[in-house]
Amino acid sequence: DLFAGAPWEPTDPYSSQLAEVPPQDLIDTATRLESSALEADKRIRAVEYAICEYGESSRLIANTLGLHVEEKSNMMLALSLARASEQDSLKRGFEVWKGRDFNTLDAARIGTEAARKATDMLGARSIKSGSYPVVLDKEAAASLLKTFLPVFFGDKIQQGFSMLGSKVNQLIASPAVSLVDEARCTSSFYQPAFDSEGVPTAGTRLIDQGVLQGFLHSRKTAAKAGISSTGNGFKPSWKAGIQVSATNSYLVPGRQTRETLLSEMGNGLHITELTGLHAGTNMVSGDFSLSAEGFYVENGSRVYPVDQITVAGNFYEMLRHIQNTGNDLYFGMPGGGQVGSPSLLIEKLSISGQ
Repeated sequence: DLFAGAPWEPTDPYSSQLAEVPPQDLIDTATRLESSALEADKRIRAVEYAICEYGESSRLIANTLGLHVEEKSNMMLALSLARASEQDSLKRGFEVWKGRDFNTLDAARIGTEAARKATDMLGARSIKSGSYPVVLDKEAAASLLKTFLPVFFGDKIQQGFSMLGSKVNQLIASPAVSLVDEARCTSSFYQPAFDSEGVPTAGTRLIDQGVLQGFLHSRKTAAKAGISSTGNGFKPSWKAGIQVSATNSYLVPGRQTRETLLSEMGNGLHITELTGLHAGTNMVSGDFSLSAEGFYVENGSRVYPVDQITVAGNFYEMLRHIQNTGNDLYFGMPGGGQVGSPSLLIEKLSISGQ
């Protein structure tokens, strides 16, 4: 059982084939990212970013008590940011790929998808304020979850910055919601074998079908709680102190496609982007008020793009109103571990528009 804990075992976060990709191939990929976006639609006026980059790192922890663990990892990232305009409307579209298999990097698809996202939003307009059913797209859902994920961290629990401290074994979300932290998640390129304290990583169930199971811990927070570390004590840099952090924390995907979720919703909003996540969220209360973009949906089909709206709600309440999860698990950009989510069908959220 992955979630039962295990002695340290190395993962395989390094690809020697990826390390041997010639620099010229990266240059050619970046060029293709740009050209494919420009060729996708005449309304693409520019490609603001076309990046293909490679990086690798190594970690070694040793002490005089016999601890000696080490690993090496690498990854590649490719992204395209396209800008489209038509009449008085200007929109941007962003697409990213990250992984260790260069053969699966499709630069033409990435550029074309960035262009599509930009042109799809041209002509967006606001809608009337009200309470709407929402399909929160995977990327928007992952960014929102990353903002509030610290409420499941042992240090935030002990500091009083989370409302979940006394709710273990209680129902805090709908039965459609399961949340895990899984270091060896094969859907993510980030697979650390140990944390910054040398503790083996494994997996931790945070929510199981709506029921709160526990929290993520470092050695310090675990000792204070009278339990063992979950292997989530990490340093954001070599000179920083230990902090509780995710490995791969994600909402477990369901079996429905995004299109099926839209059909199940019927009429409502498909929110594809959230902005203002730092200024517009309160981790302690769970409240959020965020600028959003997306599409108005009728009878399960996207009718027209929507912008100049604000979506407001409460993270804890939103967990209770998630009706279904998609099968399109997506992990956001690296930083503080990997946080992922599929698309989510939410019963209702408050929208401020016209």
